[in-house]
Amino acid sequence: MNYTIYPKPLTGVINAPSSKSIMHRVLICASFASGITTIENPLYCFDTLKTMSALEEIGVTFKKEDNKLIVVPPKNYKAPEKAIECSNSGSTIRFLMTLYACIFKSAIFTGDERLIERIETEDITEIPFEYFFSKNSITVSNLREINNITIHNKNTSQLVSGVLLVIGIVKQKGKLHIISENDMLDPYIELTLDVLSNFGVKYEISHHENLYTISINKHLNNIKHEFDKPYLKPCHYYIEGDYSAAANMLTLGLLGDNVIVKNLYKSTKQGDKAFIDIIESMNGEFQIGIDAIRSLKSNLVGTTIDLAYNPDLGPILMGIACVAKGQTKIINYARLELKESNRITKTVDILKSLGANINITKEAIIIEGKPNLNGGIVIDTYNDHRLAMMVVAISSKFLERVTLLNVECVNKSYPTFWDDYRKLKGICVDATQDEINGVKHG
Repeated sequence: MNYTIYPKPLTGVINAPSSKSIMHRVLICASFASGITTIENPLYCFDTLKTMSALEEIGVTFKKEDNKLIVVPPKNYKAPEKAIECSNSGSTIRFLMTLYACIFKSAIFTGDERLIERIETEDITEIPFEYFFSKNSITVSNLREINNITIHNKNTSQLVSGVLLVIGIVKQKGKLHIISENDMLDPYIELTLDVLSNFGVKYEISHHENLYTISINKHLNNIKHEFDKPYLKPCHYYIEGDYSAAANMLTLGLLGDNVIVKNLYKSTKQGDKAFIDIIESMNGEFQIGIDAIRSLKSNLVGTTIDLAYNPDLGPILMGIACVAKGQTKIINYARLELKESNRITKTVDILKSLGANINITKEAIIIEGKPNLNGGIVIDTYNDHRLAMMVVAISSKFLERVTLLNVECVNKSYPTFWDDYRKLKGICVDATQDEINGVKHG
């Protein structure tokens, strides 16, 4: 599908979509619990459906009931009979490949060429298993002792979380040493630990300078040395709203009139809640409640933004900076290169095509803000949900309408995105062939 987007200030009230990051983790933990888990307010997006499918392959059953998902672990887990198809879901493959290599000794994961390219990084060499890459797959096997290893948190935190899931679910006792690049524990790792704790896992964190040690302790009485029966405690889990997705809708309020986004909790463990602090440092105004946030029309100014632990916020923050007054510097942006697209170059390409003053240096992405961007062009989303949402979020600052290609890519994380955009009185219509071809009408 291709939409033409018309620039206008927006206002209204919506519910944030459920957190994709939390949903992945809860699905996996619930699948290895000793009984039935109920997930309330589940997210059925492209990526989480891939994780559900991968878990069904080993015998897990899912039952949808109204706004609930019932997760029923099998009496006996079965090794996957075929390759686990992940498409372009980095979370699915990185969370499950270490776990399946441990439980089933060997497993094959397939995906599109971009996914395999994304996971073939130096981080994977630090996991003590054997692996073999082909153009569209990775075979993992023979996971060795994982109860006391050291791994860098450099390219992605998802591999680290995958190891934590193995220790928490299968081993039940062990230490993981994490070398942090910025003397800080990645909030996505803390999110994994928080979900595990809801399923009965106990842990302790210690650190010295940039070395963090996570110690997971025995959490059930019937400890076994080899995986046989599920170990985690079943629970009732409510999936809160996703801050990284909601950032796009909050931006519509900052640049438009005002927007209220519900189901965003002040007490969240999500690292992307940093969006609020970053925007406040840019003179952005919010009214923050216990479970909702109102973004107010704001006169935004430039600042320095560190993306080390919030790479998913990269595109939207770059877009906002292009229409904020003054200069913005974005540092520690390297992780953007390993996303669904190369979000460094693709985001910059899109914003430059709109007339933004944005350039990449080795140390920072430098942006000189403008009151408005041009519009009047056809924009390729590169099949990347966050790039598509970014364009829409800043569209009230365009001087002309734009045509956006492959808009269904938002289904990867936010299936109700276009419905919510229309609730805020946004105008998006099916693009004509002339618009798709870039033909202007004067």
